[in-house]
Amino acid sequence: MAKILHVINRFGTSGGAENQLFNNLRAFTDRSLSHSVVYIFRRDVEDPLPDVDKHGLFEVGASPRRRQIISALDDHVTAAKPDLIHCSLADAALASRVVGRRRGIPVVESLVNISHDPVRTQDNPSVNLLKLAGHRLLDRFTMRSVDHFHALTKAVAKSWMDNIGIPPEKITVIPRGIDLESIDGAASGAGVRESIGVPADAVMLLNVARQEPQKGQRYLLEAMPAILSRHPDAVAVFAGRDGNSSKLLRELVTRHDLADRVRFLGVRDDVPALLAAADVFVFPSLFEGLGVSLLEAMAAGGAACATSDAVPFDEIIDPGVTGAMFRAGDAHALAETVSMLASNRELRRSMAAAARAEIENNYRIEAVTARMERLYHSVLGT
Repeated sequence: MAKILHVINRFGTSGGAENQLFNNLRAFTDRSLSHSVVYIFRRDVEDPLPDVDKHGLFEVGASPRRRQIISALDDHVTAAKPDLIHCSLADAALASRVVGRRRGIPVVESLVNISHDPVRTQDNPSVNLLKLAGHRLLDRFTMRSVDHFHALTKAVAKSWMDNIGIPPEKITVIPRGIDLESIDGAASGAGVRESIGVPADAVMLLNVARQEPQKGQRYLLEAMPAILSRHPDAVAVFAGRDGNSSKLLRELVTRHDLADRVRFLGVRDDVPALLAAADVFVFPSLFEGLGVSLLEAMAAGGAACATSDAVPFDEIIDPGVTGAMFRAGDAHALAETVSMLASNRELRRSMAAAARAEIENNYRIEAVTARMERLYHSVLGT
């Protein structure tokens, strides 16, 4: 039996990469492969997968340096003796590259975002360009030792090929998978609107994402006055943790007098129910690796999806069929698209049904994990 060690920054069900690892571990079926997890930063939460061997390297609140992370992972790998390391996210990936090379263990690295594209600086003055350049050089040097890369989309693969120089033959594109049983089992919008203060007859616009410049929530708020001029009962609902955009978003609510038309819910454990209650799922991101919230919205089959035209949404959405698209960073275009969907219930229903079919055909968790297992065997030569 081949032993796969998954290395990630944190383990849990919040965050796209963390949630995908959680779902993959539940869905893997190949009994010739065993799976364990190392996460760098422990979280004081209930263990969501007690049957999987897991090990946290540092206590909550610790701020280890890179060399400490590498040393701690090296100690664990030396004791566990895995046959393959699969890593995701920056801190975990860097340590895995070093340890894998040091111990002669093959490494598969998941590429989950377009980390070195210039678009990262849009609307984000906090980005340190010098630090970003340093990360780029470090990645160029250390990624040479990675045996194979897994990219979520073609756009992500191209970004890393263009910016870091990864050879195309070393990248396999496999999307994130959706657990349809989990979505279907939880997706009931009954009572959700009342619990968050949204009237039953209101047009509910939903965004699910952390509050960061990348996610483009500011453009939905800037579009709200135009949307409300056509649909006075519209309510914008935001689910996701606070972040670097939170202060700006609340300032926009005050500036546009939207206090009774906006709901900030924070982190929620009932996202499928929110999706079932919504009329339009609005995803105005400036860039994404893939956008698992969008896939979940499509899988729920209730709300029509309106997304920006940023990469990689053109790989996921068929405009006019499985969703609608507007120009990224354009509040006017967003308002026009959302208003059009809000005015046409039948179109929303047909788009939602087509989106659900797209997920069933191409993004089922069972199919995705089978492809990942084949990738492991390919790298191991088994």
